[in-house]
Amino acid sequence: MLDVSSCQISDFDSKAIGKILADFKCMRELNMNGCNLNQNTVKDVADGLMRAKQLEIVKMANIPTMGRSVNSVIYNLAFSPKIKFIDLEGMKATDSDTAEALFKLVNISGSIETLNLNRSDVINKLTEDFYKSVGQSKSLKYLNLGLETDNVSTVSASLIAKAVSMNKRSKGGLEALVLKNWFTSN
Repeated sequence: MLDVSSCQISDFDSKAIGKILADFKCMRELNMNGCNLNQNTVKDVADGLMRAKQLEIVKMANIPTMGRSVNSVIYNLAFSPKIKFIDLEGMKATDSDTAEALFKLVNISGSIETLNLNRSDVINKLTEDFYKSVGQSKSLKYLNLGLETDNVSTVSASLIAKAVSMNKRSKGGLEALVLKNWFTSN
C-alpha cells in the first residue's frame, strides 16, 4: 500500500510515485485522496499506474485540480487486470473525453466492483455507451453517481433505469446505486 493522501505533490514527488508504482510489482493499493495533483503531476502517476498490474484499489478523491488529465489515469486503470475499487469523488473540470474514458473503463475491465464518481462534474456528460456498459458489466457491484445539487436530464434518468434493468437481466452483479440529487419533486 502507498498512502500519500493530503500531501503536496511536486513534480519530483510525482515521478517518484510513478516509479514506485511501476517497480513494486506487489503494490495493491494507492491512496492519493486530497493531494494537489495537477496536469503535470498526474501524467507521471498515470504512467506508473499503467505498469501496476497487481493494483486493486485506487483512491484519488477530492482532487479537483486534476481536470482533464484524469483521463489518462482512468484509461490506464481500464487495463489493470485486478482493479476492484476506484474512488474519483469530487472530480472537476472534466470533459467528454473523461466520459469516454469512464465508458471504456467499465466496458473493458472485468474486475471493477466499485466506482465512486460522487460530486463529479462528469456525471452530466456520461453517454449512452457508458450506461450500456453498466448494464452489461458482470463485475460492477457499487456505482455512486451522486450529484452535489444539480439534477440530471430525463434522458440520463431513463438511461440509468435501462442500465439497471439490463444488468439484472444479464445476471450482472450490481448491488448498490447512488443517485443523490438526480430527481426533484414538483
